[in-house]
Amino acid sequence: MLKKDTLEMAAKSNRVKKTVAMGLIAAMTTLAPATSHALEIVTSEYKLTFKRAELMAPEGVESVYSRMEKKAKMACGMGRSINDAGQEISREECIADILEQFVTTSEVEDLMTYHAEQTKKAG
Repeated sequence: MLKKDTLEMAAKSNRVKKTVAMGLIAAMTTLAPATSHALEIVTSEYKLTFKRAELMAPEGVESVYSRMEKKAKMACGMGRSINDAGQEISREECIADILEQFVTTSEVEDLMTYHAEQTKKAG
């Protein structure tokens, strides 16, 4: 089995994009504006790349994990987040979900162990 030197992790996040449609309703000779709101769910994919050698450095796992956290916070920083069931979730739940996806897709045992420790501390 050939090991890759560079690992790429991906996470997806569902966001609500609010679209406002403006229209005019005619009543007799007067025009009155009407607004209808439509919600559009947009799925974004976030990627984080790091070199396997980074994990070998002192505090390499913590450094890569910190980058994952920053990326997750950035991804969840704008708009409202929706889970796969279509329910709105908090920013903290969004960050936890994206961080979990990053760790899982990395398939790096040291990152998974570190994440489990961090999650246990926070919980």
